Amino acid sequence: MAIKNWKERELFMDFSSMYDNNNHPSDIDLFYIGKDKAGRDVLIVGEIKYNGNLIKKGQRHLLEHFAEQYKGTAIILYITHNADVHRGETRVDVAQCRVEEYYYKVEGKRGRWVYPKEPLTVRDVIDTYRVER
Repeated sequence: MAIKNWKERELFMDFSSMYDNNNHPSDIDLFYIGKDKAGRDVLIVGEIKYNGNLIKKGQRHLLEHFAEQYKGTAIILYITHNADVHRGETRVDVAQCRVEEYYYKVEGKRGRWVYPKEPLTVRDVIDTYRVER
């Protein structure tokens, strides 16, 4: 879903009062759910990080668990971007962002993390696993 109210994107959601030791809420940056071209259920979830930042262990575990509980095909994307707010950049074209790694799970089998053999963008994944509504 595209951002409809760009003014609201300037709001900073402060979760600091919800921290309990190392436990705290997590957000989902990209979320697709629907059917692929063959009519199978598919879920695509993405975590977007600034280039060089990794998905933390707890968040990675949460995303894997989320995928494993989904009844159909589930794909978790670890996505990076190079936009730098210190250079005044304010927009990231997610479709063009690089997929560094993805977790792929089909119904009835345990998923696994895969490193793409060739450069892969979010658009490439969405086009490959086209989600039809």
